[in-house]
Amino acid sequence: MSKPGVAPPVNSAARLSHAFFNDQTLSDVRIEFNDQHIFGHKAILARQSEYFFRAFTGQFPVASSGTISLGDDDDPKAIHAMIRHLYDLPYDQASVLFSNSASADLMFHINVFEAADKYDVPSLRALVVGKFTGLMEQIWSAKREEVGKAIQRLCAPGAVSFADKSLQASAASFCSSHIMDLIQIDSFVTMLEEGEPFAGRLLTAVLRGNSGSVIRTSKCSKCESLPDSTIQANLSQKCIGCVSRSAYPHEAGFGGRFGGSPGSASPTTLQHYKNFLPL
Repeated sequence: MSKPGVAPPVNSAARLSHAFFNDQTLSDVRIEFNDQHIFGHKAILARQSEYFFRAFTGQFPVASSGTISLGDDDDPKAIHAMIRHLYDLPYDQASVLFSNSASADLMFHINVFEAADKYDVPSLRALVVGKFTGLMEQIWSAKREEVGKAIQRLCAPGAVSFADKSLQASAASFCSSHIMDLIQIDSFVTMLEEGEPFAGRLLTAVLRGNSGSVIRTSKCSKCESLPDSTIQANLSQKCIGCVSRSAYPHEAGFGGRFGGSPGSASPTTLQHYKNFLPL
């Protein structure tokens, strides 16, 4: 208890991180983006963001300016969320950011990660990866299309390019765990085929149990006891002998014949198969 007439001790960290968020008191910079603005404090913004640190300590005019413009390219909710984080506030507090939704969706987390990558806020990137991964698992059974679209945005041929690959690595790990279900989603299959046409189609056929219509090889004595279904589920169990013997692939719906054919002068070689199969 404080003595009469004496002000109670102040938690300076709490004052810096919370009380001054978007508060004009002692603000020395106005952050402008997408026709919006937030009153900021250079010392606070520079603590966790290399971008702001360099902007406010470099030789550029913005260092002494009372305004910094972030442009109109970023999702305004993501910028707002990032700045909340810089003030040690929850970046995904739904009641503040989303008037018509009870929670943040996967695309929001991706947008926030994109902003944290662009403005170099490593602490926020790490936080987003954890939230994103947990949310994917949480909604997977009920919102598979939404999860598929998020994976597409991160991993498709035209996906956004991040300096920090951790969110994309998280999405890839999720795909590995749920590949048998993801392969039933048409948009996911399309993404695979657009990225690597042959590999995508081969992987799709194998996982859907149709590899026999794509490529066939003979079995050697070492793997002849393995059932076809096992080989289809794991091509790595096909021994090298199986693809180096006198077996030739049949006509494939998307690829035709590979290399030579029975009776031709140039039979299919082991090296040719190694270019396509994960041996």
